[in-house]
Amino acid sequence: MPNQDVIKAVRRGCLIEVTDCIHFIKGPGMSDYDFNKSVKAVKKRIKDVWEAPEFKWKCCKVKFKFEYVKDAANDADDKTLHPKRGRSTQEGLGPSKSTGNWFVGEIGQPGGAGLPLEPDVPSAPHEVGHELGLRDKYHAVDAKGDPVPEQVVNKDGDLVNNPKFDHYKPEANYPLDGVMFDPPGNPIPQQVDIDEILANLGIDCPDNCCEEKVTKKK
Repeated sequence: MPNQDVIKAVRRGCLIEVTDCIHFIKGPGMSDYDFNKSVKAVKKRIKDVWEAPEFKWKCCKVKFKFEYVKDAANDADDKTLHPKRGRSTQEGLGPSKSTGNWFVGEIGQPGGAGLPLEPDVPSAPHEVGHELGLRDKYHAVDAKGDPVPEQVVNKDGDLVNNPKFDHYKPEANYPLDGVMFDPPGNPIPQQVDIDEILANLGIDCPDNCCEEKVTKKK
């Protein structure tokens, strides 16, 4: 469930604007230069997936807008950017419920042709989905595609990776390119995601917006 003290949804006529503020802090071992470069890359990735497209909620248009704060005070909304490869995480749903750890790749290390690697932020749109209150829409499966727990408790009582885990599979009827499956390439927020976000924010689209569209078609 999105936190409505942080995420704002405002309807102006038949247009709904959803605004979220994301706080970034610099992870251990990250230079100021790499931090600024990473924030820029994350913002572009989020813009391409969430801000640039035009979505709909019933008969209303929906636009997402994001505001950013760098070097934010340590609070429950911080997203720490880490200068290494890893699996980005956001514990809980909604921006005020917990911190997030976003990995942006080994920037500054030699890449192709000896050039430094660019920030790698493929999971940023997926983590933003969690910011907006969406859950993961996939489950862990074994090599046969049967559901298995991603982690298990070993004989010593420690929580470890399940050796039977092979890959992730999207939930039934959720597409492979859906943003909450977190695919490589260009994820797409699905209509079911938009419906869930707007329903949780408690905003609606008036019937006259649908009537306007019918009138224009005549």
